Amino acid sequence: MKMNRWLARWGRKCVLAAAVLAIGFLDWTIAAERTGSLPIGNETLLKAWREYREHLSQVAVAGRLHSKTLIRDQLHQRSIIDFRFKPPWAVWCLDVREQHAIEAWPANKSDRVVGRNSRYAFALSRAAMTKEDEWRVLWLNQSNPDAKGPGGRTAAEMVMTALSRGILPVTYGQRKNLLEMAESGELQVIELGSIEGNGRFLRVSFRAQPQADAQFAIDRGVLLLDPRLFCVVVEGCFFGRYRVPGEAAIVHTVGEYQEVAPHLPVPRRCRQVVWSWTEEERLPDVGDLQETVEQLEAGRLSADARWEHVAEYELKLLESAGENQFCLSAFGLPEPEEPRGEGGRSHRLLIAANLIVLGGLLLVALLWSRRKRRAVVGGETSPDPSAPNA
Repeated sequence: MKMNRWLARWGRKCVLAAAVLAIGFLDWTIAAERTGSLPIGNETLLKAWREYREHLSQVAVAGRLHSKTLIRDQLHQRSIIDFRFKPPWAVWCLDVREQHAIEAWPANKSDRVVGRNSRYAFALSRAAMTKEDEWRVLWLNQSNPDAKGPGGRTAAEMVMTALSRGILPVTYGQRKNLLEMAESGELQVIELGSIEGNGRFLRVSFRAQPQADAQFAIDRGVLLLDPRLFCVVVEGCFFGRYRVPGEAAIVHTVGEYQEVAPHLPVPRRCRQVVWSWTEEERLPDVGDLQETVEQLEAGRLSADARWEHVAEYELKLLESAGENQFCLSAFGLPEPEEPRGEGGRSHRLLIAANLIVLGGLLLVALLWSRRKRRAVVGGETSPDPSAPNA
């Protein structure tokens, strides 16, 4: 009897243990399905981040981005960006509301719009201070809607940059984001740390090759990734150097995410703090980046300069949107005339000019032919004065 009770008790424990293991394996499998496999190196990070970028490039979304920059805890700049994205249509509208902490900072800022629809790409501007001026067209390309605007980027690229902040440049001086660094071989995983956050997050240490044309080049860093959501960066610490010899900085970034579609994370709030030094000898010990960042955040270490950037997102799926929301008429401007190119006005003008030239040539040829014929007839009927009389 005792033996039976003992067997029953241990049987229940074994069943419970098996259930726990099964749940854990299922959770691991779901994570592996979303990211390919748990991140153990560059290839897996590449796969996860590429899938993330691909999913983002297909989602139709509308949103507002509230952005502000603080220098030594004083508000320096803030802006509002409204955007709509329904691939391949896109609109990026920057509403500048400056707070100037530096008197020399230019005060003639302007609101800007960059857009693209199926017929043309455009860029608009208006005075930011008064908000009374109407939008004016800065640039219009009707021959190639995918053309890059005055800032060197398309509206879709600007929206994608905002949405993919999970793999964005870690600070303003970076030329490439983390995915591009991994694709080019500049980012190399050197250590896979222990899983943190009740098994949800993964700690990855990496080194990076310097980027020759970057204002700020990362040397190394530590990433806290979410393997269930395409390995987006939940937290990151980075150390890098500026172009000027001796100048360096430590960057701390934290990302909070929301899902506008199932299992597709987009930013909710992103905060980035940069501490910089102008002389090598004033740098703190950066052996343990996370420990150094904690001391800087707590005020136990100081820096020559500190600035903070915070971005907060309001996002929703764009379920129904017509192309008119991505056109000049959406900003109170008239639509342009027919696009240039085949069948357009310029093509018709060219044809008309050719017809006029051809008609002129035909007229000249006709007049010359008639004159020649008259000369021949006159030669056959007129008497020759030198001929002898009959």
